[in-house]
Amino acid sequence: MCPTDEGLSIDVNAEEDPEEPPELSLSHNLLARFPRGLPPSLESLLLQENRITYITAGSLRQLGNLTHLDLEDNRIRAIQPGALQALSKLQVLTLKGNNLSSLPRNLPPSLIHLDLSANCMSTLDLPSLSPLVNLQVLKINSNCLRSVPDRAFDRLPVLRSVDLTNNLWVCECDILYLYRWLLNGRLKMATDLVCTEPGHLAHRLLLNLSVMALCPRVLTPNERTPQSHLSSATVKPTNEACLKTRRI
Repeated sequence: MCPTDEGLSIDVNAEEDPEEPPELSLSHNLLARFPRGLPPSLESLLLQENRITYITAGSLRQLGNLTHLDLEDNRIRAIQPGALQALSKLQVLTLKGNNLSSLPRNLPPSLIHLDLSANCMSTLDLPSLSPLVNLQVLKINSNCLRSVPDRAFDRLPVLRSVDLTNNLWVCECDILYLYRWLLNGRLKMATDLVCTEPGHLAHRLLLNLSVMALCPRVLTPNERTPQSHLSSATVKPTNEACLKTRRI
């Protein structure tokens, strides 16, 4: 049975390779809802480029063996709190190119790779992020982030790669945690974050600025500033954040 726009049921008759983990691809279809009737043995489910708008807990309840779920380029606006929590084996979750405005709640702590790029998240919810103690790769580029809350990444002990580029960074006092965290340089990541506000710092690279330029009231005599802040280099704005072209 072919997938339908209603996305009510799927009949899987394909033979499984005993040497490969069970995988199903329903990408590039017109599914408006998460498909039901999927085999509980699935370990990898690919649903890129459909028209799914909402994820419920019921749609995932029987898929506890999933390790890889790809929902890139759908129209997902919301995920029911706790809907993904039942996926206790999930390691790779891709939600790139959707319409999410916040970090999904109750993500499974088993996650190793989380891709939330090209949405329009304006904040990072610390209670949602902190439990991800196994997370190694985090992609939140091309969103609408203006700052990062204090200690946002401090409770992610094995985090090794973060992409924060193409966001709407406001280079004022609230960005000091991120600024100092980047200066530590302990992770593999792009550091060319560009300020959008305030106006006199627009288009400047965050790490080319001094603490005094960002937040004069907290400068202390022992505060170090990078030599690169003397540079007057600027970059052109990309205007990519929150202006993505959707596939229909």
